[in-house]
Amino acid sequence: MQLSFSAWPAPSHSSLKYVVVMARYQGQWILSRHHQRQSWDIPGGKIDAGETAEQAAARELVEETGASQFTLEPIELYHVTDNAGHSASGLLCVAEISELGPLPIGSEMAEIQQVGAAPNATQFTHPLIQPHLFAQVELRMALLQRLKSYKHVVWDWNGTLVDDAPLAVDIVNQMLTKQQLPTTTLEHYRDQFCHPVSDYYAAAGFDFDRISFDEICSYFGKAYQANRDKLQLHPGCLFLLRQLATDHRQSILSAASQSSLEHCLEHHQITPLFDSVFGLDNHHAVSKVERGHELLTLAKIAKSDTIMIGDTDHDLEVAHALGIDCLLIACGHQSTATLRQLHTQVLPNWHAQIHN
Repeated sequence: MQLSFSAWPAPSHSSLKYVVVMARYQGQWILSRHHQRQSWDIPGGKIDAGETAEQAAARELVEETGASQFTLEPIELYHVTDNAGHSASGLLCVAEISELGPLPIGSEMAEIQQVGAAPNATQFTHPLIQPHLFAQVELRMALLQRLKSYKHVVWDWNGTLVDDAPLAVDIVNQMLTKQQLPTTTLEHYRDQFCHPVSDYYAAAGFDFDRISFDEICSYFGKAYQANRDKLQLHPGCLFLLRQLATDHRQSILSAASQSSLEHCLEHHQITPLFDSVFGLDNHHAVSKVERGHELLTLAKIAKSDTIMIGDTDHDLEVAHALGIDCLLIACGHQSTATLRQLHTQVLPNWHAQIHN
């Protein structure tokens, strides 16, 4: 069995069959027990004909817990493939219940229980799936709580919020092929990528006497622009952005050009989630620190209350230069191994994937 996650919203929702709702009441998670079973389930079920995934999630939450007042937020999509190759996808949500009544008359559930942590996997109806969904939500919520200790969250864009490292590898391979050089893989790229970017290209074998760094940057920028609207956000990050936007200042500090950055935020319909958007006017990523100082001056929030989240060595350098905390997520252009050589605050990849 393989379980993986991808971003919500997806380009097409037609393949979604299920919803799962991690629901919390008075600080504890709620599990439900079907009257024909002794095992426990995370609330959820099938999406009925004519329902949206969110409508199904709300309905299942009421039917299986007795929730009468609640807020519900989609987090990400999950995908399950069994050993025979059969697959199914669903929407993973989180709910905060403010009022909890009795189970509705006719509910398939016999009872609910509140837990502070996941029970043993053997107590779940689907022990190869549900414990991992439980853990996935706990990871998201733990990161959210960690970020809530700050007042200002500064996000990098490329690789951190948008999943564009595979596109970068495709473009690099196009240029390597044109220069009759060996191509790379995503894994090797993440192990080798570094700043300044010119050092990476030199190590990859590019001869700047044959093709200048400016030509490389120009080719990359045009190819990236032609494909940027095909990219998706990393799974789970939209949920975090929405949650933080309710009571935190959020900014983007990126080496992407200002116009491209603004286009991408509009394309993903997340512009309103950010108070400030600071990009560059070139593709060389040489003055992100200067733009960062401008951003902090504008924000007027103490550096001790500000954190930067990125995916590369350069993001760490920028945070140090600005005098703010930094959290690196190994989800983009550099590997976990590379980042952990540089910094102690490194989170695993957004792309959680479990094999059983």
